[in-house]
Amino acid sequence: MDKRQRRVLQNKGKNKIKYQSEVSENLSRMIKTKRVLLHTFEDYITHYALSIPFLILPVGALWFLLQDFTFDSFIFFTISLAVFASIFFMQYYRLRFKKVESKISVTDLHKIIKEIATELDWHTHVFAEGTYAQTHPPFWSGSWGEDIIVLSDKKNELVLVNSICSLQKRSSVFAFGRNRKNEQRLIKKIKEYEANQLR
Repeated sequence: MDKRQRRVLQNKGKNKIKYQSEVSENLSRMIKTKRVLLHTFEDYITHYALSIPFLILPVGALWFLLQDFTFDSFIFFTISLAVFASIFFMQYYRLRFKKVESKISVTDLHKIIKEIATELDWHTHVFAEGTYAQTHPPFWSGSWGEDIIVLSDKKNELVLVNSICSLQKRSSVFAFGRNRKNEQRLIKKIKEYEANQLR
């Protein structure tokens, strides 16, 4: 192996360590805040994309309202603002983790997720704090795919579960219940596993 090849390997090793360190830091922040973090501007745009078009209506209505105040324009402004706010906060709420009281170890948590991932063809990435999984459903499923995060909060004896529409694809108002099913499936498996351990 020549010097150039050694440098390439060393750089790859450093980049991998840096990546793992950044991921660990982000996951630790998620455990602390109990919310999925959006890391880039593109993540925010993708997740909140559905609410952005609805912002145009209240802004336009406000402009007309300032030009000529009428009861009708005020009502339109109020309704359009309420629609925008409801969609925005719906997307905001979806970033919250579901909390499951559990003393399950991270190792056992990995086993549970691996079992589900094998059954449902999820693509998983395992970390010390938990597991990140991606789904790639067929087009006719009604979903572009989901990002699933399961974390172990050892300090508070909690398992944190979240499933949202994939940030690598398109935002969606409805995933036809797939995110809820993903979360419920994981929570059920965790509770069943823990119940079996107590027998």
